[in-house]
Amino acid sequence: MRGLSHGGVSEDFLRTMWLQRLPSQTQAVLATSSEALDKLAVMADKIQAISAPQSTVAAVQSFPELIDLQQQISTLSTAVSNLQKKRFQHRSRSSSRGRYKAESAANTSEWCYYHRRFGPKARNCRQPCTFKQRRQGNSPAGH
Repeated sequence: MRGLSHGGVSEDFLRTMWLQRLPSQTQAVLATSSEALDKLAVMADKIQAISAPQSTVAAVQSFPELIDLQQQISTLSTAVSNLQKKRFQHRSRSSSRGRYKAESAANTSEWCYYHRRFGPKARNCRQPCTFKQRRQGNSPAGH
């Protein structure tokens, strides 16, 4: 600082400016000294060398908005989970209702749409269809 001022600034002003830029702990020790600025610089270096680095921990604050958002997210997550469960239950129940379960997949490929969908309850049949009624000796249904 002294070199930058080229002697145009007083020693007291340099001392004040220099002290303000030091850590507050070092300022408190050096402010009471009446030593020359060069000796204060040496003392400041020693103080910094022996003092432990300050570690600051920022306090975690809870903001009401964040708590509200967390509760809303939790509520929405529960609602989505419940909807997925209902959808899965509905899908698994509805897939077995009203549909005829074929004895083998090979047979169903040769059945018409109506017999694949409704099995023995089919009211229509389209040719070619190899579906056979289970009742009364396997006679052809709807043929």
